[in-house]
Amino acid sequence: MRQNPVSQKDIMDALSQVLAVMRATQWSHQTSHWQCSGENFYSDHKLFKKLYNSLNEEIDTLAEKMVCYFKSPVVGAVEQIERTHEILADKELYKTDAISRAIRLEKTLLAQISFCFKILSDSNALTLGLDDFLSAAANNHETNLYLLSQRAEVSRG
Repeated sequence: MRQNPVSQKDIMDALSQVLAVMRATQWSHQTSHWQCSGENFYSDHKLFKKLYNSLNEEIDTLAEKMVCYFKSPVVGAVEQIERTHEILADKELYKTDAISRAIRLEKTLLAQISFCFKILSDSNALTLGLDDFLSAAANNHETNLYLLSQRAEVSRG
């Protein structure tokens, strides 16, 4: 049985969703940075700053790669706002503390990167540059997840 081929739209959608999850995660981490309080204020404030700053470069690089491959409409503001809003509007995200929310978003981002990698790989659209970028991004977010998990352990004490 032959699988349906992956279309250019499927590839654009997969990359657009990675970009949207990155932007939503960056937005959430920066908001948590501003809202830190309590006995772990200083360390949490620094941690969230590190997390949201690390996303700035990734967001810019991915958006520029997407424009290179698909032209500028692929990173249109309205589509990106809609995709990002869909992620951040999940009310379940806000029923937990900032660390738990950050862990959930980092896991979502890692899953989206993995899904995108598979789509690109299966369609022979995975260039060396995209392979390197997605792999490096996954590595960065696995590190973020480790840092956040260690911080969550401190809370559980």
